[in-house]
Amino acid sequence: MFISKNEPDNFSWHDAEIKKITYENKDMIWKVDALNVLSSNSQNPKEFDCCVSTADVIFKKCNIKNIKQYGFKKYQYGKLIEEQSDRVLSLEEISKLLEELSIDTDETCIRYIYAVESCLDKQGVHISCEVDLMTGDDSDVCFEILCDELIVKWNEFLGKP
Repeated sequence: MFISKNEPDNFSWHDAEIKKITYENKDMIWKVDALNVLSSNSQNPKEFDCCVSTADVIFKKCNIKNIKQYGFKKYQYGKLIEEQSDRVLSLEEISKLLEELSIDTDETCIRYIYAVESCLDKQGVHISCEVDLMTGDDSDVCFEILCDELIVKWNEFLGKP
């Protein structure tokens, strides 16, 4: 088993698929497929980036600061028919979203990560993770997370992405 700690910038998160989110004590765990481990990662013995099949992304003592839903514009025949601005989800909406994400996904319901930014300071690891929930125009969200430690675990390398 490979275990990477506090190295979010040494992964290529783009198009990784969130298959399930679970909780154990105060830890949030994302089961992720198609994650790429960069050659700069301390656990990658290769001289090139490698894909892994399934990884557990563990946010130790996780605190979700907020979840922002990105706005959108919807057009029909060149005419604007619906518009929504960016907004921060309410606690009730966050609970509902996290409950939905705790259900195993199948081929018809895949959630893609498309960007991750992070920084480490005395408070812990600050992570901003943009996710396309693949549920329609209003499906792009950004998780703002603070955790004590970010751990990524996987069993094998599949080869070049």
